Amino acid sequence: MASRLTVAEIERARDPDAAVVTYVNTSAAVKAVSDICCTSANAARIVESLDADRVIFAPDRNLAAYVAARTTKEVIPVPALGCCPTHQALSVRDVEEQIRLHPGAEVMVHPETTPAVQALADFIGSTSAMIRRVQETAAATVIVGTEVSIFHRMRTLAPEKVLVPASAMMSCADMRMITLDQVEEAVRTRTPVVRVDPAVAEGARRALERMLEVG
Repeated sequence: MASRLTVAEIERARDPDAAVVTYVNTSAAVKAVSDICCTSANAARIVESLDADRVIFAPDRNLAAYVAARTTKEVIPVPALGCCPTHQALSVRDVEEQIRLHPGAEVMVHPETTPAVQALADFIGSTSAMIRRVQETAAATVIVGTEVSIFHRMRTLAPEKVLVPASAMMSCADMRMITLDQVEEAVRTRTPVVRVDPAVAEGARRALERMLEVG
């Protein structure tokens, strides 16, 4: 999703009265034409920190809706149809079925799920927030609405909890393109080397540093 966002789309949406906020996984070129970057964990805080009353937000429309509901800003998603396909695949029917099968379970979902799915949740948070929450909740069973690779970490930190995938569809093929063997090879050989045009790197670094200043 993030790799498909182009500089041209940002430029078409640009408004002199609006700040541009883009997801941290976007390309260096997109970051270079952004005012600031964000993660799913800090997106609402980043947007609220800006002086502008209007914010162009890219590329996830569901995260944009989540942010808009938690800030005083007008949030404009770009592109309008952009979303994480794995989180988008989680349906209201999926979640309602798991609630029926596991009465009393806590429902936690990622902010990149649809607003309709978020409306069914007891807790909405980023990956890191969900990992913290599963350790803190008093619920014995937790229905988890995000990519299923999170379960390994959750089970390590909260082995006493019963963890239920909100849907069998919550497996991201793009994430699985990165394998342990590839990571080992990169560490061992220090390849491949990524090079970024210095002018692009300067702009991208500025957007990232602004994000880090907010926290």
